Amino acid sequence: MFEKGKALKDCWGFIDCTIRGICRLTLWQRTDYNTHHKHHAVKYSAVKCPHGLIYHLYGPVEGRRNDNMLLRQSGLLERLENHASCFGLYSDPAYPVSQVLCSPVSRLELGFAEQEFNRPMSSCRECVEWGFADIIRLWAYLDYDKEQALFKTAIGRQYRFGTLLTNIHICLYGSETSLYFNCAPSLLCTYCNLKNKNGIEDTFETRKLQSDPKARWQKVVCPRT
Repeated sequence: MFEKGKALKDCWGFIDCTIRGICRLTLWQRTDYNTHHKHHAVKYSAVKCPHGLIYHLYGPVEGRRNDNMLLRQSGLLERLENHASCFGLYSDPAYPVSQVLCSPVSRLELGFAEQEFNRPMSSCRECVEWGFADIIRLWAYLDYDKEQALFKTAIGRQYRFGTLLTNIHICLYGSETSLYFNCAPSLLCTYCNLKNKNGIEDTFETRKLQSDPKARWQKVVCPRT
């Protein structure tokens, strides 16, 4: 990541929120109405890593809530401060700055050095949007708001399961994010914690990423137990 961003050496992921449209409610319509996007929705918060996997997903919450509320309710910063205080996340300007969370420099304080910091890191931060797009591209049903009805469909469970399946797909085939950062995703046996009869973790034979930017990580699936 440092080769792309040239600014943060200890950054391990990017955090952002996504808004997913839902069917309009009969009751409590104001609760889930997002005034910015002008439709009823729920909101999720996620952390995208350079190898393409989403390692943190929180939600759904009401669409009218802001990003900081999701961050506070998830308890992510407290866990990072307790277990990984020497590493940090990068976010957009809507988030606060802390020991484990960094955001772009305010426009009011921009000098040459600040611009050189903001420009490459903002380009890297776009990968979290690619992660949200991967989920919808692979599981188009999650983008059909007429079927995303609260109190009728388990929309939160469906989106979390879609995220899990997307991570598995990335473990097998890679993603645009892993190609951009030239960082191989986790092995499927490692991600799913699959072990053989002797209790030893199975391994993959992984081919190196080819020079073709459209090439994917090709892996041999571990044998079934």
